[in-house]
Amino acid sequence: MPTYVRTLFLMAGTMFGSVRRALTSLNEIERAAELCIAERQEILKNGENVERKDIMSSLFDIIREKGDKVDFGLTEAKVEVYVALFAGSDTTAAAVSSILYHLVKNPQAYRKLTEEIRQAAASGELSRPSVQYSEAIKLPYLNACCKEGLRMHPSVGLTLPRNVPKGGSMICGEWFPEGTRVGVNAAVVHRDKTTFGDDANEFRPERWFEDNRENMERHMFQFGGGSRTCIGKNLLDILM
Repeated sequence: MPTYVRTLFLMAGTMFGSVRRALTSLNEIERAAELCIAERQEILKNGENVERKDIMSSLFDIIREKGDKVDFGLTEAKVEVYVALFAGSDTTAAAVSSILYHLVKNPQAYRKLTEEIRQAAASGELSRPSVQYSEAIKLPYLNACCKEGLRMHPSVGLTLPRNVPKGGSMICGEWFPEGTRVGVNAAVVHRDKTTFGDDANEFRPERWFEDNRENMERHMFQFGGGSRTCIGKNLLDILM
């Protein structure tokens, strides 16, 4: 889409009530970010000790130690909190929703996963009342279900555009001149039958035990890839 058309296209979305409600929800997240900053400011102002060091502590350390030097103040801290609330909670919720949805829609996979968890609990491999991450990653079918849920419904629908390098490039049999912005949605990559098999449109966790699993891993694009991959991907694994 040409740049001069993109702005008009995005503005046209405000004609729909669902889009306007979504924009209103963003305002709620912004207010939540402001509240987080204000609460921490109040704690520090009163000389109270923070129970544990968290991301907010690191942000205020930057402001105190080198804020003027790196041009990082309360506004920048609020933006960081906003991004953490928006990107961290929404994407995690979408990932978990996808996994649960497909398990409910596929009773056989649900029963198999339930049996694996029950056996692990009965043999003392899982802590109670809270299962530890180090224990959960040892459950092969659970991990396969998580991967398959992320494959079927990536949390982010961005195309992660890049510019074609100097000299142009041949991509998927099509020639693109240098400077062209190209991108691909993770959902498109994850449904590629040449990589994930003829049943790529189906939820089948068993595919992650097949010989092609290493190649499939390389094509999982829900976190992006390369040097700009999502910095929160390991945190999402822990939360799931």
